[in-house]
Amino acid sequence: MSRHEECDSSVRGRRLFQLGLGPVALALVGMSREADQKSLDHVVRTREPGEYALAMLERRKVPWAVDMRANALSRGHAATPSASNAPSAAGERPCAP
Repeated sequence: MSRHEECDSSVRGRRLFQLGLGPVALALVGMSREADQKSLDHVVRTREPGEYALAMLERRKVPWAVDMRANALSRGHAATPSASNAPSAAGERPCAP
């Protein structure tokens, strides 16, 4: 199972699926390793809440999204990453128990 695959267990059985997350979504939700958690702790200690998303995009090196977010903040908009990066199920298949 790769980092981008999830396994769902239900009464109907177990299924392996991919969420099909893009780079922005992965930068914002794909932070489960210990190093990621330490980085998030650092962001919370050193940045204002309105800058959290920008800090995560910078850390994950998504420069076009960093530029978009920074431009929106400089204009006073509370912009969020594009909805086109929202999760969508892509290619379910059985997963091992």
